[in-house]
Amino acid sequence: MTRPIVNSILSGSLNHRQFQVLKDKVNVHYNDLLYFCEVRWLSRGAMLSRLCDLQQEIATFLRQRNLPHADQFSDPRWLARLALLMDITAHLNALNMMLQGKDILVRDMYAHIIAFEVKLRLWEAQLASEFVHFPRLAACAPDDVDLDTCVTVVTSLREEFASCFAGVRVLATDFKLFTAPFDFPVGRRPFLPGDGDGVAAVQI
Repeated sequence: MTRPIVNSILSGSLNHRQFQVLKDKVNVHYNDLLYFCEVRWLSRGAMLSRLCDLQQEIATFLRQRNLPHADQFSDPRWLARLALLMDITAHLNALNMMLQGKDILVRDMYAHIIAFEVKLRLWEAQLASEFVHFPRLAACAPDDVDLDTCVTVVTSLREEFASCFAGVRVLATDFKLFTAPFDFPVGRRPFLPGDGDGVAAVQI
């Protein structure tokens, strides 16, 4: 739903110019809306963040131009779902950034993934009573937030993580060879050339 709203403004040059004029009139400090790029995951969070920050201006513009989806911005429950989506996407973008860059070993990436799964279990339990880790959702009126939907979304995300990284999880013991080599089971040590029967010779 959010992508068609943004595209309805940005895809037409006339709509785009008129939206910029509206922003200038109300002294909005943002340059413009952002497109979502399918091949760049971080753009999803940037697009949603800008949409949330400009929701009043977008709603006004859609009504003035009689464009679709204007009524969505008058629905507090839809806005609450949008806030939940924004908060979760922000957390996913933070994880994405931790998995990128130079000098990041696979053991570090695995540790970040496991930590995020622990967070998902924590949020799944907390969402029934508090939104401390979901600032945009916390700004919504409590009556507008569907707690069952929030918990269901986080549960689905946790299950998807468990499924996607099942193949990596079986290698957790092997990662200990790098994180805690003295605790690594000797019987699982990789075979090296010259080991003979696979048992390392210990020289003192």
